[in-house]
Amino acid sequence: MEIHGLLGTVLWKALRDVRMCSGEDARERRRLLRPPNDGVRERFATASEEAIELAPVLGTFMSLLEDPAVVEPRDLAVACHRVHEWADQRGLELTAYHFAEGAAYADPNDPVRANFAARMARRALRRNRASMWYWRAYKVAVLARNKRESVYALLGYGTMMKDIGNFREARKAFDRAARRAVGSGRRREAAEAYHDLFTIALEAGKYRLAERHMATALSIYPARHERIPALAYDIAFLMIRRRHYSSALSVLERTVRLIGRREEQALVWSALAWAAGGAGWRERYREAERLALELVAVFHDFAPAIYIHLAEGCRALRDWEPAEAYAEAAQESALEREESTLAHEASELRAAIRRREDAPEEAPEAQHAETLRRSALARLEKWQAPGPGRPGADPSGPP
Repeated sequence: MEIHGLLGTVLWKALRDVRMCSGEDARERRRLLRPPNDGVRERFATASEEAIELAPVLGTFMSLLEDPAVVEPRDLAVACHRVHEWADQRGLELTAYHFAEGAAYADPNDPVRANFAARMARRALRRNRASMWYWRAYKVAVLARNKRESVYALLGYGTMMKDIGNFREARKAFDRAARRAVGSGRRREAAEAYHDLFTIALEAGKYRLAERHMATALSIYPARHERIPALAYDIAFLMIRRRHYSSALSVLERTVRLIGRREEQALVWSALAWAAGGAGWRERYREAERLALELVAVFHDFAPAIYIHLAEGCRALRDWEPAEAYAEAAQESALEREESTLAHEASELRAAIRRREDAPEEAPEAQHAETLRRSALARLEKWQAPGPGRPGADPSGPP
């Protein structure tokens, strides 16, 4: 884990204890866990002072040692998830991943926890682990007749396949999720499935198909669904791909303030920079570039796409040297993350920049672009952020 010193030691040992006793009865827990001595209690107390936000969580882990029989699996899962949230807010990706897995181990019959562990494994590029957790989530959800979680498992797996450029497998997972959601009358999950089918078509350059999937998603998304800002982002990105930069910019300006997760904010800021560059707004590009770079320095989830967006914005402004540097960073990051589609896109962009090939100019305003813009802004106008939700929700977010 990335946490050093006493706090890191205490958390690592607590995670080991949780995994070791997961699924065991009280008698076996007592055999596996050694009762704490004064030194252990002192370390827990000092760690609680070092990270006061984690004091209640560390109290739960201490209770497990004091009396293994009294701590419920759900309590341990909640404690692990809170450490995950604490680490994730600080950009401690591996720590967040390990404790998300810890929550799933602590409560192995909860498909929500398994789905969330899968999502964090996907973010940490542990794709074999993610596949295992998605399968676990799907299997447990089916046994529990939990249609929602079975759909989320399929959506998450499909998103991971999309990340590595396996669009055929991704489309199969999304299609299956859509059928399962529609067949069980799950409107929210059906909307997410069609949203993901939209992103697949968008990335494949099938814009008419993308618009059909988008229209379906728009027609069934509940007004307060947490993915409405992500849908608006995707609509704006479709407009960028079609070179309607000014229209996209007006949507992104509104969207970026509604995106809660900072790694997703970085992606939106970078797209906003591309749109600003394409529209010729140099100062707006620079501001968005700065904000995207500040965030991607800490949160790396969308680094290849972010650098591609910044390179495109620089290219549109004919700032050739930084454009090439961003394209190179995008290619290196995509190769490191094994995202072959983005690596290919970055390579082609880098070659175009080296040839000093001008970016495509902004396309004349068209009726369909105005319709898309109005649809996105109307949805954002009605949207309100939902309250605290299920920990295992797996909206894939912006592409």
